[in-house]
Amino acid sequence: MLSVRVFQAFGVFLVILSGTGVTSDYTVEKESTKKNVSEDVPVVSNLVVEGYTNAWLKKEVDITQFARLELSCDLRGLPHVTNTIIGYWRKDGKEIPSTRVNITWKNKQHYLKNTFHITNNSHLGNYSCVFDLKPPAIAMFVIKVPDTEGKDKPIVSYVRDSVVMYCKSKHIPDNWIWYKIHGNEQIIINETIDPQRFKLELYNDTHGSKSTITIQDLTEKDAGIFRCSAVYEIGSSEGDIHLRVLSYMEPLKPFLALAAEVIIVVSIILICEHRGKKKKTLTDKEADIELTEKLKKEETNGVSDGTTTRHRKA
Repeated sequence: MLSVRVFQAFGVFLVILSGTGVTSDYTVEKESTKKNVSEDVPVVSNLVVEGYTNAWLKKEVDITQFARLELSCDLRGLPHVTNTIIGYWRKDGKEIPSTRVNITWKNKQHYLKNTFHITNNSHLGNYSCVFDLKPPAIAMFVIKVPDTEGKDKPIVSYVRDSVVMYCKSKHIPDNWIWYKIHGNEQIIINETIDPQRFKLELYNDTHGSKSTITIQDLTEKDAGIFRCSAVYEIGSSEGDIHLRVLSYMEPLKPFLALAAEVIIVVSIILICEHRGKKKKTLTDKEADIELTEKLKKEETNGVSDGTTTRHRKA
């Protein structure tokens, strides 16, 4: 039984099918696997390419476990292309061998499909259907494990405080693992080593999964990058959280710097004023000395003139 959901955006129809009983036309993975194909979870996905209005279509397909993945593309909206054309598939930009087929024009469309067995994380990646035209019509399926959402912005806390960090996913992973990044190494955080400081908690519901880590009595050594990893059967996805741990003096640093600047400015002003007063005092003293010398000189000149006059009268 199939369920169908149809979306329309910018004139492009996106058809998503999901169900069971998918048959395989082409298989890229030929090596033996740990599970039989009948035990794989079928995943069916389809893209519709409406002519050249949007030749590069992209759709993300999340996979959490081994899967039988059927991808298909419908090329429509090209009434002048009614002949048989060639179609093939690429993975991560490289053509997948043995996938080239002749596609006939039927029901006003060219239809290309393929089935891939996703049995390990090396099979994840970008799968593209290519209609060999000029220019080619291409649509891409991004096959990946579900994204893990961490914290985009750094978390800021203080020494001796506690902090709670979390990661979440829209799917429920088999396990959550937390790491502390040290250079090129990532060290697993095990709460049993120091249960007084570390606490890991898990919350699962219909909306997905959420994992939290609580760290008590923070020190500056706790600062750095913490990585949460959601582990699925087919692979894992990570989210990073950057933690900054500040001392209580850290918020005061701007004020201390400002106070230091004020003290320096005031000191410069006082020094300048002191020098100005000193210079003024010296100037006043020099003026007094000059005036005194002038008066003495005038007095001497006056006495000399008086003596001469009296001598003439005699």
